Amino acid sequence: MRRVLVAAMMPLAMSGCSLVLVNKPPPGDGPVSRGDCTRSIVAPVADVVYGVVFPLGFLAMAADDADGIASDDLPGVAVLAVWAAGGTYSAVRGFGWTSDCKRRNALSEEALADYLRGSPSGAPPDGSLVPLDGL
Repeated sequence: MRRVLVAAMMPLAMSGCSLVLVNKPPPGDGPVSRGDCTRSIVAPVADVVYGVVFPLGFLAMAADDADGIASDDLPGVAVLAVWAAGGTYSAVRGFGWTSDCKRRNALSEEALADYLRGSPSGAPPDGSLVPLDGL
């Protein structure tokens, strides 16, 4: 198990990318511009790889020994479990933040497109004009 823990040190430092690298959208539910938050899913995907896949691989490598996982390996297994839980938490939060950013950015782009088309704020979505009575 010692070799598993030594091999785990490098990716362990990379787990939690979303919590560190993703700029979450500002509070509220309104539109945001592209620079206000992170739309890329690179950090959450890295969390899945480094925080979930690697610990499970190391655990499988430890269990593949002839004697299986011995009682003296349990501290290492606990470290891998905490590592996987942290990576999973970071990935879930990161995917949530990036999808919310994309959704809110689409609202912003839609509002900008409406403005550039010159449509009034109360215009029907099909672009037709509503006749004004009494003119």
